[in-house]
Amino acid sequence: FFGIISSFFELSPAIAICLQSFLKTMEPTFTSRPLFGGALSCVVPSSFTDCSQLREIPDHQEVFADADTDCSIIIELVAISEGVSAERLALYHFEELAKANGAQGMVTASGVLAGGRLPLISPDTIESMAWVQGTQAVAKFKETAKNIVNIYLAVIRLRAPWSTEVLVSFNAPTTISAGSSSRGAVAVGSDQAHCERVFSQLLASLAIHDFGLFTP
Repeated sequence: FFGIISSFFELSPAIAICLQSFLKTMEPTFTSRPLFGGALSCVVPSSFTDCSQLREIPDHQEVFADADTDCSIIIELVAISEGVSAERLALYHFEELAKANGAQGMVTASGVLAGGRLPLISPDTIESMAWVQGTQAVAKFKETAKNIVNIYLAVIRLRAPWSTEVLVSFNAPTTISAGSSSRGAVAVGSDQAHCERVFSQLLASLAIHDFGLFTP
């Protein structure tokens, strides 16, 4: 198979490089990453770079990105969303993200997150869990061109005394604007099976090693 790819590369280098990148995303390998100084951990695709090596990232976030596909993974710690019910938890954060991005979001699916999706976190520490999947038109940094991004977002609300919400998101463009700085990336967000595989691995591997991180 890779011999075919090599022959194809001789005929059309640009297309072959894109195809090789696309194939790499279809069957990703995963690497365990420490989060917040090792207080948490999860696996991310091995092709993803820790963005704190490239730019300043807020202390309450961990961000990883893949330059070939412009996909990103964000793990974020926020205070309890007062007045937001468990049923609306993920929808609330999806809407807040849309506001922050100046985007209109469209929800495709949402619901309560089953405990089996987070096998490494004790149910006794969790008050509620929810997830949402939808799309938003998002501009990178201060650009005007907007990309259509498929967003998978899970929210884990921890019980008192920790009173923290852990947000886990996987963001995969379905359409990349010709005016975007990411226009050379391969958009994989329309591949539902690939996106769900990455998102499921994120959740299944998420572990909390030190609850002292959440103590005021």
